Amino acid sequence: MKTEYSNILKTQPIHTFDQLYESVLITTAKLDGNHPKIIYANDAFCKVTAYDKSEIIGQTPRIFQGKRTDRKVLDRLKDDLLHDRHFQGETFNYKKDGTEYRVLWSISSIKNASGELIAYVSFQKDISNEYYYAKKLAMFQKVIDNSSMHIALLDQDMKFFYANNSFLQRTGYTNDEIIGANPTLLNSAHHDNVFYNKLYHDLEVNRNFKGVFTNKNSSGTFYDELQTIDAIYESDEIIGYSLMGSNYDDEIKKQKVLLKNSNKDALTGLLNRKCFDEMIVNFIDSYMKESVPFFMFFADLDNFKTVNDTAGHDMGDTV
Repeated sequence: MKTEYSNILKTQPIHTFDQLYESVLITTAKLDGNHPKIIYANDAFCKVTAYDKSEIIGQTPRIFQGKRTDRKVLDRLKDDLLHDRHFQGETFNYKKDGTEYRVLWSISSIKNASGELIAYVSFQKDISNEYYYAKKLAMFQKVIDNSSMHIALLDQDMKFFYANNSFLQRTGYTNDEIIGANPTLLNSAHHDNVFYNKLYHDLEVNRNFKGVFTNKNSSGTFYDELQTIDAIYESDEIIGYSLMGSNYDDEIKKQKVLLKNSNKDALTGLLNRKCFDEMIVNFIDSYMKESVPFFMFFADLDNFKTVNDTAGHDMGDTV
């Protein structure tokens, strides 16, 4: 093998590959039978695979294949080379001890001065770490996309650049309508400047704001949302914002019912003493500060006790 391909190695600047950080493999130009055969591997390649050069020279690249090596990728590789096309792909390869690693590699043909195909050179890169983190990121992305929480991301200019499915369903807008839009798209005009001043203050000082928003969806319907907004920092500079919300409609309804029940008399439906005490203070305060007049009168039923005593308390309640 060394004799057969020594001329190829001598005529090509192979020594330059020895210094590369990237793995390099050179094989014969044949693709049938027991070919291609490995005729060169640089130090970087041997370091990745844990093989000595003497163990792989003369072998086929199949010694690096295993259970999870993608056959479709290999079929595409062979087809590209047979049709004199540059190949690039990735799959799993296996080291000497059987440990798998993810490899990204490209293969090009080497031709002599006459244009005759004499070998293939393969540049390879171990992307195991990149592959691992890409898978984790894809899994995280899937969790976020399918979360029941309404999640969106905004850039430093307060424009949406991501919204998950729940957020889109809640707002009624499509992804194309949301991306690049400002949150004012959801503005219901239910909040005053005090509310928004607190929001901006909390984001700048505390880097976090939590509150209940009354928003307006694409069809104009109002809905209540408990939202947490976090400022995303990089080197003490805001580069964006994350928004996480949940449906608060039922809670608002409960609060309104509780407020109504706490302020009204259960029997008559009229405002009770607690509400009267709060209102009279406000009326007096408005009169003292702005001379806003108010009126108060009393009504009393004479001999009402007789109704309860003679007809019973149920009739008294009716009266």
